[in-house]
Amino acid sequence: MRIENEYMDVLHNIEFAVKTGFGIYPDITDYTVQRAYEALIECYSAEVLNRPPKPHKLDEKEQIMFTEIKKFCDWHLGRNDDLFTSGNGEVPSPTARTPAEIIACLKRLVNSLQKWTRRHGRQGYLKFVSQFIS
Repeated sequence: MRIENEYMDVLHNIEFAVKTGFGIYPDITDYTVQRAYEALIECYSAEVLNRPPKPHKLDEKEQIMFTEIKKFCDWHLGRNDDLFTSGNGEVPSPTARTPAEIIACLKRLVNSLQKWTRRHGRQGYLKFVSQFIS
């Protein structure tokens, strides 16, 4: 089964975080998002291998994207249950995923990012995601 079919909820939530960051910082580029994705892949890969993650040197906007995307990844891992709490009640927690599944999703998003960057330039992926994520 394709990643897009099996993990649509995870992919959609991660791209929602990306679109939100792009709305706040319209000058960011796909490279900013790629650096955040790659740092997260390293983070979760280290966890799978039971070793400390390598330090990553992200600039301010890359770090913000990393943090926002990580919130959703952790929510899908069952670690951030209060992400969607509000006065109106809670959004039910998603099916718990494994770090390996989150890594697979992030790698799929990196492939998509690279494709849209090649086709439409420095913000090709960001503009593509913004069209489809509400």
